[in-house]
Formats: sequence, structure tokens, C-alpha cells
Amino acid sequence: MQTPETKKKSSAAKDEAWTNFIQQFPNADVSKFVSQVYVDEKNNFSAEVFFKEGSGSLQSVFGSERKCWSERMKNALGVAIGFPFQLSPRQNKTPLSIPAVDFTDISVIYSMLRLRSI
Repeated sequence: MQTPETKKKSSAAKDEAWTNFIQQFPNADVSKFVSQVYVDEKNNFSAEVFFKEGSGSLQSVFGSERKCWSERMKNALGVAIGFPFQLSPRQNKTPLSIPAVDFTDISVIYSMLRLRSI
């Protein structure tokens, strides 16, 4: 039997787990995920979000490596669609001013070395 205090702590742990999950995966289909609460020997509450892989099979979202995720899990998380975020072009209004340098010209290399030694 749970006391009102343990129910409150359990609910807070679940809410925190779901908040972290939604922040990291805003396009996820949450109907394909469940959360479980754990209580350690010091009575600390924590929760984790799992993908429902199949009947009786759960896979941790944050406790597993992304390279081991199945395609079904990636689709449910909303990360399998489109180009990877890390490699997407930057949406910067002001372009960065990076001058083109011809590194085949030996005089350019010498002038760069002289600037570096100053």
C-alpha cells in the first residue's frame, strides 16, 4: 500500500522523466512509451522512459546507445525522419565571414605563419 507521500514522490519522478523525454524528443509518439519508477535503498525516487518494443519487451531510451536503437524505436521517437539535426544547415541570419584561403599558394602559407608568430 502506498502512502500519499510515496504517491507524490512517484508522480513527481514520472513527471520529471516525461518532461526530459518530451524536451529531447518533441516529435515522439508518446503512446509507444511507458515510464517506470524506481526506489533505491535510501528511498530516493527516480523514473525512466522505455520504448514498448513488443509484448513484454521494453528498451530504455536514455540508458541505451542510439546506434543500437531499432528503426521502429527511431520512428516512434521521431528521429528517423529527415536529415540529422547536427548536420542540418545553420539558420543564421548573418553569414559568418570566413575568407577563402588558397592553401596551394606558398606565399599565403608563409604570411599566415608570420601572423601566427607575432
